[in-house]
Amino acid sequence: AQPLEIGCDVASYGLDFTSMHVRWGGSSMKHESYQGWGAKRIFERLKALAMECADMINATKPASAARVDSHRIPIKIDDDPEGRAISDFLQNEGYHVIPIGAATRSISGLYPNMRSELWFQLAKRARAGEVSFARLPKEVRERMRQQAMAVQWYLDGQGRRVCEPKEETKLKIGRSPDDMDSCNLSYLQGMDYQPAPEVVPNERREVFDPERKPRRKLFG
Repeated sequence: AQPLEIGCDVASYGLDFTSMHVRWGGSSMKHESYQGWGAKRIFERLKALAMECADMINATKPASAARVDSHRIPIKIDDDPEGRAISDFLQNEGYHVIPIGAATRSISGLYPNMRSELWFQLAKRARAGEVSFARLPKEVRERMRQQAMAVQWYLDGQGRRVCEPKEETKLKIGRSPDDMDSCNLSYLQGMDYQPAPEVVPNERREVFDPERKPRRKLFG
């Protein structure tokens, strides 16, 4: 069966957005963004979204088949301090939460950090025709396209591909790429393993320098 999973990038203060992305196999089914929501409101919406996802799956099953419970829907959340609080609330109520730390080392070891792995895994799937945003509203697709097309990558000193820091993307588009961050989380495969807990050293979080290294766009 194709997995139905939720990705959530949390931002409960400031100008950033909390974004939630639902994908079923290779199709994005829902996308929502909210600004200024507190932890309780985000927590309640994720629970309701998990219920909606369970209902989607159950609607495809014969009446005699076992029902999928909303607590079984994988919810992948960026494991920063804000996201960790939401994860704790959900886990305390028995939901299937998978924390993914963008600043931790990549799971595969092919990238210098998890943020790069999240972006590259989606780009690879998109190039293979395994991702579709056709079900999402036009304005959502256009916003996600703007964010995706802004991201560039370069090779680090060890020859590994690395996505530019989020701060650079913010400078280019005037906001955080929260929509694509939640999308990246939802499409990450291998949900049963956990990222290594080590945070990437500060020296890898480089500041913006347009003359630094040759760049390529991740998409397009």
